[in-house]
Amino acid sequence: MRGINQQRGLGFFGLLIVLAVGGSLILFGLKVIPLYLESFQVDTALENIASQPDARKLSNHEIRDKFLRHMEINGVRRFTQKNLRDAMKIKRGEDGSLTITVKYQAQRELVGNLSILADWNKEYSI
Repeated sequence: MRGINQQRGLGFFGLLIVLAVGGSLILFGLKVIPLYLESFQVDTALENIASQPDARKLSNHEIRDKFLRHMEINGVRRFTQKNLRDAMKIKRGEDGSLTITVKYQAQRELVGNLSILADWNKEYSI
């Protein structure tokens, strides 16, 4: 057992390991956080559409246009008129209810050939 005078604290290699782990966590956060921010924008767009007083009366085309406009204003470039037809499903119930489902995947490169794939399935009922 070393005495109090011989204990020196964190060595050089220990510092390198701490910096490597910290740098990896920061890199991971910088790549993943934008995916979650984009997901929150999808939630916000669906809530904005649902909060309109005449939301149930909107046509499917109008709903898609409002969604795309919200995405464009907030800088989300993932959705286009073409791919939104596959990603967004709109179901109307006999009681006048409306269910909008947005299902999509977001992929982000981490390092080299290592990527993150996030599956999102957002559903909003009016």
